[in-house]
Amino acid sequence: GIADASLVMVQTATSTKFDPLLYLSSFTWWVWLAIVATYVVSAFTYKFINSHGEGEYVDRHTKLRKRDVLFDSFMALNQQNQFTPQSLAGRIFTFSINFFSMVIVASYTANLVMHMVFGRTSQYSAYSFREAELKRVPICVWNSSSAHRHLQKKYPDAILVEATSRRMEYEL
Repeated sequence: GIADASLVMVQTATSTKFDPLLYLSSFTWWVWLAIVATYVVSAFTYKFINSHGEGEYVDRHTKLRKRDVLFDSFMALNQQNQFTPQSLAGRIFTFSINFFSMVIVASYTANLVMHMVFGRTSQYSAYSFREAELKRVPICVWNSSSAHRHLQKKYPDAILVEATSRRMEYEL
């Protein structure tokens, strides 16, 4: 098919405000809470597996402290795994939390990009000539051109501002 590109609507976009918490909008607050709860529970689950798992070696010097295992659990989010399980249960659990972390980071990144690209799209006064006619948005056209005649005929109530030179067209 043939596309007619002789009529182009040029507008100034309205400004969008800066949102310093945009990075949090990738997930809802309930999802953020669920992620934090998952890592807290996984820290204590790993501590339990490490202290009671068959084949795990724990002496009194290397006994896991709560704050250390909690820190290591959250470090799995950026793929800095400090867990060194010896038992099958510990290895399966460590693999699971690392895989969960990878999925969370990937979906967070995808959602953040979506919010940054589509959430910050510019807002225009009108997106079509029909909408410009209805909202009474002025449309600048070349005086006595075929586009001018077409717009007058198709959108009789539109506000047409007639330009007589290229410079005048961009100043309007």
